[in-house]
Amino acid sequence: MHKELLVIDDSIDIHKLLSFWLKPEQLLIHSAYNGEEGIKKAELLLPALILVDIDMPGMDGFEVCKKLKKNKKTMHIPLVFLSGMSDTIDKVKGFDLGAIDYVTKPFHPAELRARVRAIFYVQQLEENLKHEQQRVQELEQMIKVMKKQITELKSLS
Repeated sequence: MHKELLVIDDSIDIHKLLSFWLKPEQLLIHSAYNGEEGIKKAELLLPALILVDIDMPGMDGFEVCKKLKKNKKTMHIPLVFLSGMSDTIDKVKGFDLGAIDYVTKPFHPAELRARVRAIFYVQQLEENLKHEQQRVQELEQMIKVMKKQITELKSLS
């Protein structure tokens, strides 16, 4: 099964480069070339991960992040900023807006792949935890029913 990733960046070269570098991860990569298109595609596709450039004409990546995090359909999607800006203030702003990571250009292919794998690994762990919590709730419900049945049986004796 392919994980879907959305890249929002105004550079065609960045899209090609990321697609090439992330090919070993067997991702289905979608492209958007501006903020508005990216938001629409995110709402439609609900990808597992969004990579967004900060410095884009029109709507910048910070604004894209704000809008995605306010939208009930997209607020849960992990977002990683891609940027040439390595200033701590910009990084902190990105995290404050809801990004889970911040990768500075120039990208290093192995690092980018490792970060994407780590994000998907955490998603899988969260999914496993959710399933385990559901199972625990089911078992707790079964115990309540069994205790009630035992009490009823005892009252009959």
